[in-house]
Amino acid sequence: MHALENGILLIVVVAAGTVAARRLRMEPSILLVLVGVALSMVPGVPRFHLDPQVVLVLILPPLLYAAASRSSVPAFRANLRPILLLAVGLTLFSTVVVGLVAHAVVPGLPLAAARSESLAGNLEPTDGRRPAAACAAALADG
Repeated sequence: MHALENGILLIVVVAAGTVAARRLRMEPSILLVLVGVALSMVPGVPRFHLDPQVVLVLILPPLLYAAASRSSVPAFRANLRPILLLAVGLTLFSTVVVGLVAHAVVPGLPLAAARSESLAGNLEPTDGRRPAAACAAALADG
């Protein structure tokens, strides 16, 4: 029953934050993040733990659908070049930078291995088990 009460309290805080953001004419997500940070610093406020699989399966798809239904196809086509440059270019840039830093920090790590691990980390979904398994395998290999 305690979890149900906490869940209802969380929904009430989110609804109130969204209404307050509309009245203040600011983006609701920004205000909700600020409210979350402020509430996390208040003693006695219960901690919420949300399983990443729940977010991935139940929360993220409706959010993506809502954002996609509000997006404009002509605006997307007009901004296709910057979108692709950021998507591909930023991935390649961060791969090279992380690979170079890993090569400099880890003695004996070949540059190709550092860049491939960095690329795999950039392209891999944010699942908590896979990076841990990759780190364990890397440590086991020596």
